[in-house]
Amino acid sequence: MDGTPMDYENYYPGTTCFPKKNFGDCIAMDTSTAAGQWMNVDCETKMPAACIRQ
Repeated sequence: MDGTPMDYENYYPGTTCFPKKNFGDCIAMDTSTAAGQWMNVDCETKMPAACIRQ
């Protein structure tokens, strides 16, 4: 958001690699098949959120 280049990625590797072309420009955590690794999604997709404040 601040224009800093991204220096960390946790996309799901393998035959169903992410990010997938034309799937969207936002990132979500895939908790169903990829042990919390990232997948790209359409930015208009409504998804649950989890937050923590310490």
